[in-house]
Amino acid sequence: MTGSQVTSLLEVANARHGPGAHAQPPAVEHDHLASAEEARSYLSEQGLELPLGLPSADELARLREIADLPFAFDRLPESEWRPKLANVAGRHLFRFNGFGTVEPAEDGWDAFGAQLVAALFELTEIRGRLRHCANPSCGWLFIDESKNHSRVWCEMATCGSRAKMTRYRRRLASTNRTQKARPARPSK
Repeated sequence: MTGSQVTSLLEVANARHGPGAHAQPPAVEHDHLASAEEARSYLSEQGLELPLGLPSADELARLREIADLPFAFDRLPESEWRPKLANVAGRHLFRFNGFGTVEPAEDGWDAFGAQLVAALFELTEIRGRLRHCANPSCGWLFIDESKNHSRVWCEMATCGSRAKMTRYRRRLASTNRTQKARPARPSK
């Protein structure tokens, strides 16, 4: 995997999202991990380093289970998500490589999933900064790295911009209705 493992994990977790998560939104909520072909295409578009070939149905199911855990960190009490994390982590094998770092002892899509499991543990340490996008039609998770921890949009360029435009249009429509409702001033 390239880049931050937590960032990669969130890219995988955000494979299931609402229509607002795209610049050109589709009409419905959807899951890019619904099929092997779609999973490979979506994850590749996110810039993730992927194994060769397509995941099997079982590998895809295990990947979906990993992808759902960050949402559990945010929505469930620790007493409920901690056993789920232990269960998922217990399915993967790790080893020390020649550099003394831990790496998956598996190959292919299971190795890809094992790398995400390592990121799950990292995410548990910063879960207090884990946020849902404020756009109800988006559903993405992100890490709030703002100075005052007040970020509300997954991306300002998409969801934040849409929200600003929606507020602007409402103000404009309200102003237009108010101006039409006022009687015209008599001219002198």
